Amino acid sequence: MNQGTKANRSGHSAEQIIAHVLTDHGFQFKRQHRLCESIYGHPIRVDFFIENADGYPDGLAIECKWQDVSRSIDEKLPYLVLNIKEKFPCPAVIMLDGEGHKPGAINWITSQTDDKLLAVFSISEFHSWVLRTLHPVTQGPIISDVT
Repeated sequence: MNQGTKANRSGHSAEQIIAHVLTDHGFQFKRQHRLCESIYGHPIRVDFFIENADGYPDGLAIECKWQDVSRSIDEKLPYLVLNIKEKFPCPAVIMLDGEGHKPGAINWITSQTDDKLLAVFSISEFHSWVLRTLHPVTQGPIISDVT
């Protein structure tokens, strides 16, 4: 199996974990959702778009980046951050994991957090955040008009 195929499988596996966590906690989401135009004017699809996260009326984007071996993902991180900050119509978090990042890449991207890029998580940190902090919008009590 070549490196590209391995990378795609690893990334897909990470996305499956996120989908499972979101589903288990009652979130409604779209995968590969077309969110906006990029800084280059091309369509951007986000890995996950949560529609019912409490406190995020415009939605919440989740980008999943897995780097198990040293490749080009590090060079793509500034482009991702710039798009989130300048183009995304909603806040976003990044799930970034694997052992293949260049020294300094994780520190740089985590230093970029603000009101648009809320956080950068490993898979386990993302899971803990969903368990402790992120909640689906709860519906009010069901009122019946039957007397």
